[in-house]
Order: sequence, then structure tokens, then C-alpha cells
Amino acid sequence: MTHIARTFVVVLVLSVLGVTHAGSQKPLPPEPPQELAIEEIYDNEAGLVIFTYSLKRDGVVDYVTGRKVLNWRVNDYGHGVYDIERFPVFYWYNHALWRDMDADGLNGNEVLYMENTGFDRLRYK
Repeated sequence: MTHIARTFVVVLVLSVLGVTHAGSQKPLPPEPPQELAIEEIYDNEAGLVIFTYSLKRDGVVDYVTGRKVLNWRVNDYGHGVYDIERFPVFYWYNHALWRDMDADGLNGNEVLYMENTGFDRLRYK
């Protein structure tokens, strides 16, 4: 088998395994309404505004979104004001982190980025 053929087979197998692996996760539920938001966090390092939600309305964070910051400024009162993307680029749900490269809302093109990961609120003190 030639080098190109072997490379093609490896890429094909990894692609199939990746799809199978991502398929084991539950699909993402729709982004929660703003009244379910618990907190809004500005992550300067990542350039994201993070919204935490409690889908069960019990105060426990079980859904998180991260939107890219487009512009940041200080208003007349000394508070940070930021403009953000309309749709999230990251979703955390059911111990999985999903990435939406197009930031075009939940439409099936989201990619499983990392499994078995929780949202660590303590990182944002």
C-alpha cells in the first residue's frame, strides 16, 4: 500500500471513529431563555462572555454558553461594556464541551470538543 493510500485509510478511520464517538453524546438542547441565567462572567483571557444557566431552576449550573467579545469599552460610569456575538461559540452541557466554529446557533454543525469535562466556576474569581 502506498504512503498516500495509508494516509487516506488512517484519516478515514479516524473520521469514522470521531463521528461514532461524538454520536454517543446527547444532542444539545436549545439555548435556555435569559430568565434561566444564573450568572454572566467576562473572561478577559479567552475573550468570551460566559452565561451560566440552571435548566432545572434549582440554582445548580447545568448549561453554559460562551460568546466571543467583539468590542470592549468602559462607559461613563467606569463599568465595562462589551458587544458580543449573537450566538455562542462554545456550549457546555452534560459534561461535554461543544464548539460551534460558525457561531450560527444550534443547527447540527456543532462539534464535540471535549468529553467528561465540567464547568469550573472557581476559575473565574
